[in-house]
Amino acid sequence: MNSMTAYVLGRRLDSLLAGSSIEQIREYPCLLSFTLSEAPFRFMKIFRVGVRSALVLTDSPPPPSSYSIPIFKQAWGGMITGAGSLGIDRIIVLRTREESGWESATPYIFRLDFITPAAPVSLFGAGSGQLVAVSGSISGRKSLEPDSRPRSAPYSLLALPEKAPESMAGGKALIGLVEGLDPVAAEVISAHCGTDRKALWEYLRGLLPALHSQEGQWYLYRYRKRTVIYPVPLPFPEPPLETGSYRRVMEKHFDETVYPEFIDLLRKRAGSNIRSRAKKLRRLIRNLDRD
Repeated sequence: MNSMTAYVLGRRLDSLLAGSSIEQIREYPCLLSFTLSEAPFRFMKIFRVGVRSALVLTDSPPPPSSYSIPIFKQAWGGMITGAGSLGIDRIIVLRTREESGWESATPYIFRLDFITPAAPVSLFGAGSGQLVAVSGSISGRKSLEPDSRPRSAPYSLLALPEKAPESMAGGKALIGLVEGLDPVAAEVISAHCGTDRKALWEYLRGLLPALHSQEGQWYLYRYRKRTVIYPVPLPFPEPPLETGSYRRVMEKHFDETVYPEFIDLLRKRAGSNIRSRAKKLRRLIRNLDRD
């Protein structure tokens, strides 16, 4: 998930999820599924496909629960009171509390981290900020808090100055300069603006009003052999494959890219497990032969 998508989606989930309840949360291989009630959709699924991830809002049920394990049971039955994004980082936060009344309510915070390839989801106590449980890997993190953010770039799409920096270059160099840009967006915007540094900077400054637009329009583009989704129109060589609501566009993106990559990853993991078990059996047979 790219930064612009996470930023806008986090903001819009606030109105979509506020007042809904979490019935259960289950973890499958490469998939985390929230079952919701009183929401415009029944399920919120996080697909972890290699270095990529996707958040799908759908009424289609996940696989049978026998393929999963229950997780974050502390928050089951809780009401979602709000959602949002942390800056323009790829982090979405959900806030919940128990529905048994304010006196005995236990508030929790879910941190959905799409920066890390494994897309870990962490549960914190809202009052203490203490980490309660994690789905996915957070190895290498010395400390993690609900609102902790990675070191940012010198500039952000959310607050670009009028004047472009003297040292600005286009292409992939923009990623380290401007927070909120991903490699694909940086590439297509740079190609569109060419060597005109002023035009490039003005294009970037124009993204913020588009990100704050209330039209709710999303765009799906073909990029090489995959599809990519954005909350704003971008100057790709070809027109978008699909436009409309997030659910509509994500459904197409899911069919075109997310699901095929998800199934391919599961097949590779299954094959790897079979090969690993076969090696162990061969070693066992050799040991038995020696005995």
